[in-house]
Formats: sequence, structure tokens, C-alpha cells
Amino acid sequence: MNNIFLTSFFLLMVVSLLFDLRKLRSQNTMLKGLYYTIYTASACIYICYLLGYPIPMPTSLFIHKVSPWVFSLISRN
Repeated sequence: MNNIFLTSFFLLMVVSLLFDLRKLRSQNTMLKGLYYTIYTASACIYICYLLGYPIPMPTSLFIHKVSPWVFSLISRN
């Protein structure tokens, strides 16, 4: 990802949070918790990417672990 995308993503996260804060005041506690959990997870993944920490992705697990296992099961027959 280049710097333009990273900057745009950060600005969209901040603008989205600012617009949603007004509407979140009138929501119930469970919805607020869900929103803040998803927002925090997104911010943590963004920060990890900026710091260079490799983020495990589900497709990577499938390609490196599941596919070879399934192929070995199929090739036995």
C-alpha cells in the first residue's frame, strides 16, 4: 500500500468516527460496544501495518496449511 492510500484510509476513519459520534449517543450500550470494538480492531490493524508487524490473514492460512493438507488427502487415492 502506498502513502496516499494509507493517508486516505486514516482520514476516512477519523471523519467516520466524528460523524458517528453524534448518532452513537442515542444508541444502546451493546451497539456502542460493537462499534467501538470494530473501530478499535481496525485502528490496531492499521497501526500494526504502519509499524511493519506482519498481520496474519485467513487466506494465508488457507493457502499454506489447508490446501496442502487437502491435496495430500486427495492424492492418496
